[in-house]
Amino acid sequence: MNQLADTWVGAVGARRVTYDPWANQPRDLDFADANVLVAFGADFLETWGSPVDYAWQFAQMRDHRVGQRGKFVWVGPHRPLTGLNADQWIAPRPGTEHLIALAMAGTADIAAVARQTEVPQETIAQLAQEFRAGRGVALGPGAATSGRNAVALQQAVDQLNGGGAPAAGPTGTQEMLQLVEQMRAGQISVLLIDGINPAYGLPGALRFADAMREVRTRVSFSSFPDDTSLLCNVILPGHHFLEAWDDYESQPGVLSLVQPTMRPVFNTRQIGDVLIGSARALGSDAIAESTFYDYLRSRWGAGEAGAAAWREAVQSGGRYPAAPTADMPQASGFMGAIALAGAQPGAAIEPVALSTTLTPAHALPPSEPDLARTAPAPVGTATPQMPIGGGGLGVPDFEGVDGANFYLVVYPSYRFYDGRTANRPWLLELPDPVTKVSWNSWVELHPQAAATLGVRQGERVEVTSPYGRLEAMVYVYPGVRPDTVAIQMGLGHAAFGRFTEGRGVNPNVLLGPAVDEAGNAAPYGVRVAVQRTGGKLPPQRGLFEQGVRVQHDRALAQAVSLAQLQELEATVEPSMPGEHMYLLKAAGGFGAVPTETNPAAYPPPGTRFGEYHDGQPRWAMAIDLSRCIGCSACVVACNAENNIPVVGPDEMRKGRELHWLRIERYFGTGRDAREAYEPNATDDVRFLP
Repeated sequence: MNQLADTWVGAVGARRVTYDPWANQPRDLDFADANVLVAFGADFLETWGSPVDYAWQFAQMRDHRVGQRGKFVWVGPHRPLTGLNADQWIAPRPGTEHLIALAMAGTADIAAVARQTEVPQETIAQLAQEFRAGRGVALGPGAATSGRNAVALQQAVDQLNGGGAPAAGPTGTQEMLQLVEQMRAGQISVLLIDGINPAYGLPGALRFADAMREVRTRVSFSSFPDDTSLLCNVILPGHHFLEAWDDYESQPGVLSLVQPTMRPVFNTRQIGDVLIGSARALGSDAIAESTFYDYLRSRWGAGEAGAAAWREAVQSGGRYPAAPTADMPQASGFMGAIALAGAQPGAAIEPVALSTTLTPAHALPPSEPDLARTAPAPVGTATPQMPIGGGGLGVPDFEGVDGANFYLVVYPSYRFYDGRTANRPWLLELPDPVTKVSWNSWVELHPQAAATLGVRQGERVEVTSPYGRLEAMVYVYPGVRPDTVAIQMGLGHAAFGRFTEGRGVNPNVLLGPAVDEAGNAAPYGVRVAVQRTGGKLPPQRGLFEQGVRVQHDRALAQAVSLAQLQELEATVEPSMPGEHMYLLKAAGGFGAVPTETNPAAYPPPGTRFGEYHDGQPRWAMAIDLSRCIGCSACVVACNAENNIPVVGPDEMRKGRELHWLRIERYFGTGRDAREAYEPNATDDVRFLP
C-alpha cells in the first residue's frame, strides 16, 4: 500500500502526508538481560515501542536468576501501568526529566540537578551508581513526557546507553501542521483520509475541523464512522482488515503478508482498488495492474523467484530476513492523508507559514472567576534557564492561563491507544489496569491536591488550559505528583459508534500545537487551572471503581522479597513443607484460614477445597505472579475465547459483569509496601472438563 499510494500521488500530482505522532518510538530494543532498567516516561508495557515484545523481555529481566533480579526504575510525574510495575518511582518536576539522565551519565552536577528536579540528591546519586555498576539500559522519552525538551532527553538517554538511538520512522507532525494551514488558506480542493482521525487526535488549538471545512471535496476511507469521517462529504468505506489483502512491517526488516479470512460483509471496497481505478479514470497508466491483489502479488513476487517467491510468502506469512534487502516491498498499513490543489492534476500546493498565535478551540469568555481561590498556589509561570553542569540545558517553560495551578500530563490509553480502538465494547468494559474504571474518563489528582481543592472521588472538576476546557470526574490517585493532573486519552469522541459516541472527554482539546526541535509533537508543556464545579453525579452515573484498593489484612496477594527468598532457599527444602497456605472455605466464608500443607503437592490429599475430587481430575493452571504485570490481556482473551457479552456501564456499577476472569489491583500501604496484581478466575471454572 505504501508504494501504491506514492505512485498514485505522483500520477495525479497530489501530496501525501503520513501522520503518526509516535512513529519515532523504537520497536527493536533488547533489555532482557539488563540489571537496571530506567524508563523516562516510556510506557513500554502499554503503548511505547513494541509492548508485547517488551513485556516478554521485562518478564525475563525480572525473573529470579542466580540469586538476583533486575531492578526497574520509573522516572516521570505520573505512574501508568508501566510505572506501577516499577521497584522505584522517581517523580521529578515536570520538564526536568532530562536532567536526571544527564546526572546519571555524569555530565551534570548532581546537587544542581537535585535543586531543579526536586528529587533528593541521595536518590539521584544512588541511581547513577546502580546504573553504572551493572548492565543498565535507559528508555525514553515516552509520549506523555514528550515536550519541548524531548530532543535533550533523547540525547541524554542515548548517552546513557553508550550510543545512538535505533532508527525510527518520521512522525509527520510538521507536515500535518502545514496541511492544516493550507486547508485553512483554501489551497486544498480535494482531501483523501485513510487510517487516521485528526479531527480527534490533533491538538484542539489547531481547529482542524474548521480548516477541513474549507476543503471542497473531503473523502474518508474509514470503515467505521469516526470524528473525521463526520466532516467528510464523500464516504468510501474500505474493507475490514479481516476482509482484505495487505502487508505490514511490524519491525524493521520484518514484513508480514495479510490474507483475508472472510468475504466482505458490507458494500465496501479495497482502498488499493479505489486508487488504481481512479488513476485509470484520470488517464494515468502509472499502475499496470488492474486490482490491488495483482499489484500486491507482483511486488511480493518481484525478482528472479517470481511466482515461487509469492507462494513462499503466502505459506510463511511474510519475509523475515536478518537485514532488509533491496527487493523487499515497502509495507505500510495505512495511506494517511492525500491532498490535491485545484481541479487539474499537478496543480501546485504553495507553502503556508505556520500560525504563531492560534485561537483556542474553545475560547474562554472575557471574564473568568478567580480560579486561585479554590486551588493550590500556582506553579511558576516561567522556569529560569539554568545551565546544568557542562550540558548547558535548562528547563522548558510550561504555558498556562492565569491561576494555572497544575502541570498537565496527557497520556495514551493502554486500552484505546490514541482513541483508535475506543469503539470496541470489550475494551470499554475492561477496567483500566491502574484505576479499575471502565466506560468513562477521569482526572487523576493526588490526595493532597484533592484535599486542597476540597474535592472527593467522583466529584466533577473543570480543567482549563490556554486552548480549551473540559469537565470530568476526579480519581484520587497517589501515583501522580501533587502539582500535576493526568488525563488519559481515548474517549470523548463526537462520533465513533453507539458505544463510544459522547462518552468521556477528549483531553486533546487542552493541548497546543507545540513541537520539539526535531519537529515532533510536544504535548507535554501545558499548565492548567483546576477548580471544583460543585457537582457530583448520582451513583448510577458516577465514577465506578471495580474492586478495592487495599487488602485489609486479608493476605490476598502475598509476596516475598528477594532477600527473604534467598534466606528460605538456604535454610528450607525446595518444596517448603509446612508453609502456610491461606485458603477460603469451599462453601463460602471470607476469612483467610491458614492451612498447614505443602504447596508443591497442592491440593492436599483428601481436601474438598473447590469441590475437587481425587477421582475426577480436572484442568489446572499455574500463574507465575512474579511475571504478571496486570495488563488484563488474559481477561480480553477469555472474553474472545468464550464469547462473553458486555453488560454496559449500568450493570458494571451493580457488580454484574460477566467476565470469567478479573485482575485485582492493590495499592501498597505503609512505607515499604508494594503494589500488587492478582488474577482471579470465576468459581465456575472448576466445572470445566
